[in-house]
Amino acid sequence: MFWKKKPKVEAPKVAPKEEPRRADPPRQEARREEPRREAAPAAPAPASGDQKARLAAALAGVPPASPDIAAAQARAIDSLLGEPALRGVVQDLLDGRAGRAFDALERDADATASPDKWNRAGILMFAADRARAGRMLEKAFAAGPPNFWGGILLARLRGSAGDFKSALEAAGGALMAAQTPAERGVAHAESATIAMVQGQASLAMQHANSAVEISRADIKAGARDPFTMRDLVARLVMLGDACVAGSVVAGASGAYVSALEGARTLASVDPKNPELARGVAEILEKAASAFSSAQDHASAGRHVAEAVSIRRRLAEGGRDAAAVVALAGALNTSGEVQRQAGDLQGAKASFDEAMSIARQAVARDPSDVGAKREVWSVMWRLATMGAAGVSWRDVLAAMEGMANNGGLNSRDWPFYEEAKRRAAAS
Repeated sequence: MFWKKKPKVEAPKVAPKEEPRRADPPRQEARREEPRREAAPAAPAPASGDQKARLAAALAGVPPASPDIAAAQARAIDSLLGEPALRGVVQDLLDGRAGRAFDALERDADATASPDKWNRAGILMFAADRARAGRMLEKAFAAGPPNFWGGILLARLRGSAGDFKSALEAAGGALMAAQTPAERGVAHAESATIAMVQGQASLAMQHANSAVEISRADIKAGARDPFTMRDLVARLVMLGDACVAGSVVAGASGAYVSALEGARTLASVDPKNPELARGVAEILEKAASAFSSAQDHASAGRHVAEAVSIRRRLAEGGRDAAAVVALAGALNTSGEVQRQAGDLQGAKASFDEAMSIARQAVARDPSDVGAKREVWSVMWRLATMGAAGVSWRDVLAAMEGMANNGGLNSRDWPFYEEAKRRAAAS
């Protein structure tokens, strides 16, 4: 979903403690918040022959730069074109000699020891050569003062390297340098994303709430474009996820319900858009889990039933493999909601259907990590229920193959260790 910024996180289970959260499909790695596209003029299409557009295309990288990086690059390109001494760099980029152009940019920035030039070079290089971009941005950050886009991109580079403490510092620098509410919103969202990955739920809640308030202020001031609403939905989901991580169940359900309202508004404009429908379904599942943990089983049941209905429609025909796996995931969530409500027969039926769908997906594509994750997650819940035909040794066998191939994420490992303990004791 285009508003999705964090991996899917379900509300904490009430009982038993060992119940696993819904496994995250591999597509759901942390996705960064993009500023509203109106923050920078859209570049003309390369076919127009416009020099800026040609430079943007040369710097886009493979795959092409995301809208937020493109917006930062547009400003850096304007700065580059404003320096007559760097016309050779411009020509090298236009002629496809990016390496030579980057060499010249690096020499120019190092010669002047200018933080502005290091930031500009790093931003221009970011999509095409992240290692070199990182060197430039690190020099700029060390020299100071903070630069908004330099800090945001450096935070992403540090985060991708697993250095989350330093990534938070870079995002904090971007927040200090932010000059507009839109920039402050992006910096808060970036900080919340990093804090979530680092396990700092309270800090993530603070930053996500600040980002939400900025989006709400935009709407209160009259903004009605879809990008503003998209940002609000993304930030509300992030706030809900942070509340789940911090065991603030009431806050999670409230954030998800508000996000759902915005997601429905976006989907109503284009009701045939499957991406928007998937976004609604995902938030419904998150809300259902939060309501279930709060013992509001009626609300949980309504939300998850609607999610399953949407997932079934999107998975019709079986041509979209991701949609099929998502249906298995929704049924998995439905089974857990029913189990917590005391409907063990209904839970068993939902789990069995989820298992069947996920196993068929694995049979069609043995490399489908998301489907495999649904299989072991459902098996875990069935084993916990004492369902016939599923033992802890079965659960362990399903997880071991993924562990050996690097398919378990960081939140899966505690369950893997517990499965080994239970299998050994059985």
